[in-house]
Amino acid sequence: MAKVIEIIDAPFSTDTPYILGVGDVFLGEIKSTEPISQIRPATFDTARMTPAFNGPTDVVAVTLEAGAYTFHFINADANEGSLPGYLMTMFAEGEELGTSSNGAFLTGDGTASGPVTISTQLDAGTYYFGFSGHTEDQTGTYQFAVTERGATPNFSLEGEFVPGTSAAETLEGTENDDRLVALQGDDRLDGGAGSDDLSGGEGMDTAVLSGDAQSHTVEFLADGTIRIFDRGNDFDVDTLSSIEIVEFETGDDLNLQAILGILDNSEAEFDQLIEMYIAYFNRAPDAAGLYFWGSVFADGLDIEEIAALFLDQDETRATYPESDTNLEFATQVYSNVLGRTPDSAGLTFWQEQLDNGAIGRDTFILEVLRGAKADAPDDATPEFVALQEADQFYLNTKTDIGTYYAATLGMSDVDAASDAMALFVRGDATSVTAAQENIDEAHADLLEASNGGLLLPLVGVIDDPFAI
Repeated sequence: MAKVIEIIDAPFSTDTPYILGVGDVFLGEIKSTEPISQIRPATFDTARMTPAFNGPTDVVAVTLEAGAYTFHFINADANEGSLPGYLMTMFAEGEELGTSSNGAFLTGDGTASGPVTISTQLDAGTYYFGFSGHTEDQTGTYQFAVTERGATPNFSLEGEFVPGTSAAETLEGTENDDRLVALQGDDRLDGGAGSDDLSGGEGMDTAVLSGDAQSHTVEFLADGTIRIFDRGNDFDVDTLSSIEIVEFETGDDLNLQAILGILDNSEAEFDQLIEMYIAYFNRAPDAAGLYFWGSVFADGLDIEEIAALFLDQDETRATYPESDTNLEFATQVYSNVLGRTPDSAGLTFWQEQLDNGAIGRDTFILEVLRGAKADAPDDATPEFVALQEADQFYLNTKTDIGTYYAATLGMSDVDAASDAMALFVRGDATSVTAAQENIDEAHADLLEASNGGLLLPLVGVIDDPFAI
């Protein structure tokens, strides 16, 4: 949360309000001598404003989800400001909802409430709060906050609200918990120390963070919000929205624009991409790579096109050397995907398809994946059904290991991804536990504040496959 500090008089116009977040504290000052008749918005029905504003006015806007909220106002009466008297009116879409006058608050139904806090249930929307002195000559400071019902604001907040403009610029915070909000332009947002809220607007915006990238955990939430934990600095937490680039002090950049599309994938699409890492590379996916390909997929590249690109990778060529015969290639694919050798009839069929060019190696791998997940035909023998079920269990377990490594814990080390997957053996239940424990040990090492690693977990996006 932050203290929103009034920089200039804000005329009572919904075009230029101060933007307040739930829990933020607005420190305002009534100081203008401009007549109220010139600053009241024409969109509001002045006849309904009872009592009417009598002097210069500030306006604050807050966008709320549906819920119960408490509004807090303190001035000279509470020894937290110099404004001797006040009027406060709340509007939503031009409709006056209530007015308070030195402690008496009139809600929409005319009931009175307490002198400093006002609690009410609201629909989702943006609400505007107008403040003025009780008489034309009254000036001074006051503080205002909106919290969830029953919560108490911290009126001693030391952080600041730093608003941007339409120009490209650098916004800088303080050593406290600040809120930086950019508008148009390619902006840089440097919150400094503390747990900051960094919000970009239009353009290519960069969040500037201190420390090494390897001492941070970057969480991707389902709603697109990003939380960054600085493990090397008492776990300060910065919250990002509409930010395209994260720049760390060591010069490492994290291109969020290239990976945020992963949040648009369904669970089935997640599984499909992870299966491709298993089939092509015989390992768990690395988080950074998985999120990149998931974003590409979400942007419209189909799975066959991605398969062709996967085949043209150094790592794939190491797994399946180009010098391998089609028989050797098909046998190795079965081993990686299903953990077994192919049956002789199936192997002969696929070898012929590959030999005569009816199917390419990239397409063959996809077909093996699809065949493993297909339902057994109605006339299948019990032996075929049992083999099919065992194949599916093996591939699903490998997929769970890959999900746990990349999405749940957000790990990206390729060697560790290979080591973990190599521990899983078809038909050996204890090997699943061994793979998970291996991943947990590697993750614990990465959590070290100074010698750890950059972690990119997804939160609330895909279920933890090993959650109890």
